[in-house]
Amino acid sequence: MLAKRLVSLGDTPLANHVLTICSQLFGAPEEPLSDVEILAAERELGVVLPPSYRTFLRYYAAGTTHTLEVFGLPRDRLCRDVVLVNKANPRLLSLSLVKIAKDLAGRTYYLDFARVHEDGECPVLGHGVGLDAWFVAENFLQFLTLVEAESIAPVWPRPLQWTEGGYRV
Repeated sequence: MLAKRLVSLGDTPLANHVLTICSQLFGAPEEPLSDVEILAAERELGVVLPPSYRTFLRYYAAGTTHTLEVFGLPRDRLCRDVVLVNKANPRLLSLSLVKIAKDLAGRTYYLDFARVHEDGECPVLGHGVGLDAWFVAENFLQFLTLVEAESIAPVWPRPLQWTEGGYRV
C-alpha cells in the first residue's frame, strides 16, 4: 500500500525513485511541505535546490538513519534545519556549498552548486576530520542510493582541488 501511495505522490520518474529510496531509509512520508516553504529556504540559501533534494524536502522534510542525519526543513526540530545549519557557517555558502548531512563519524556532506548539471542536479561532496574533501555522488539521488547501500564512506578519498570554476576531481 505504501508503494502505491508513494508512486501517486511523485509526478516524475525521478520523484518516484527518490520517494522509493526515502521510504526504505526513513519510513512513511511526512505531511508534504508547500512550495512556499521550499522557495523560502532557497531564497535564504541563495540557490535553486536540485529536483531530487526538493522531492526529499517536500515529502520527508528531513531524515535520520542509524548513522546519518540528512538536513532539511523539519517542523519538529531546528537542529536539522538546512537553512540554520548553513547560516551558522556563511563561508560554506560563499564557496557554493550547502551542507546537507552529517554522519556519526564526523563526516559532512555538501551539495556543490559550483557544478550544477543541465538537469538542475549537482554533485555531493564529502569532508571528514583529517581528510581532504572527496567526491561522493553525481547528485542527491545517487547519494541516497549510496546511503541505502551503506557505502558513502570514503574507501579511497579522491581529493578535490578548488579552481575558479569550482572543485575539480
